[in-house]
Amino acid sequence: MLYAGDGCPPPAHLAKCPFWRYNKGVKQPPKGPQWLKIDLRPYAGHYIALVEGRVAAVADTPEGAFARARSARPRRMPVILQIASAHNPSLSDE
Repeated sequence: MLYAGDGCPPPAHLAKCPFWRYNKGVKQPPKGPQWLKIDLRPYAGHYIALVEGRVAAVADTPEGAFARARSARPRRMPVILQIASAHNPSLSDE
């Protein structure tokens, strides 16, 4: 079992482990949905690929954004988003 540095004292068997001190500084991932702190206006009408909360690729198709992001960051799985354009905020195909 892994123990994060949440302020609790380490279990007895980990008290002398050199990795315990290292793990105390590990930042925990946020829980729940998070707002993006990115200005998406330059990407209006395109697909973007997010990797670790940053724009990794931009393309006209979701497949293109995915392929470009995987080639730029091969060890990370991107999240593909379609950004609404100013003249068509709903992005509906109707």
